[in-house]
Amino acid sequence: AINTITGKRLWAVDTGSRVDSQPTFYTDDFDGTVYILMGNDDGAFLALNADDGSEVWRYETRAEIDGGAVVAEGRVFFQTSTDELYALDVTTGKYLWSYGRELPDYFTLGGVSTPTVHDGLVISGYADGFLVALYLDTGREVWELDLRNGERDFVDVDGKPLVVGEWLYAASHAGGLYALNLTDGAVRW
Repeated sequence: AINTITGKRLWAVDTGSRVDSQPTFYTDDFDGTVYILMGNDDGAFLALNADDGSEVWRYETRAEIDGGAVVAEGRVFFQTSTDELYALDVTTGKYLWSYGRELPDYFTLGGVSTPTVHDGLVISGYADGFLVALYLDTGREVWELDLRNGERDFVDVDGKPLVVGEWLYAASHAGGLYALNLTDGAVRW
């Protein structure tokens, strides 16, 4: 952590492995504590106290965590390099549910989607070219959509889906950009 005015280092933490995921800040509504949420290449997802860097909780996955995390309705959502989306309790790190897709046996970019949370849904992309909407509370699938547009290789949906009004925008690297109906995934264009 760096002081934004002086540039002086305030604290540093050894997470045990390289950190490629971007940190996400979360403020506890109950006591105002600010947490930094992030994953590392050993598969650990951590919540650190922003004041001093002390570890609040840690959850171990079995894969690198390269993408960003999203906090909504008391949960933190993030995805691993093996296309597993996790939902944890944001204050305790307790496992709530996960959803995974099999990694394809063809060429991929090896990126990770950052999930989007909107109106009770968690929406995330996968290396197989699919975009999936899940119920936030249970992780049960609402809909899935193939964004490959007939392509076979490099069809990853690695970006963060964007919601504007009732429209959802997402892209597959080889399959192109899509505008979708948020509630059912129907393609508008």
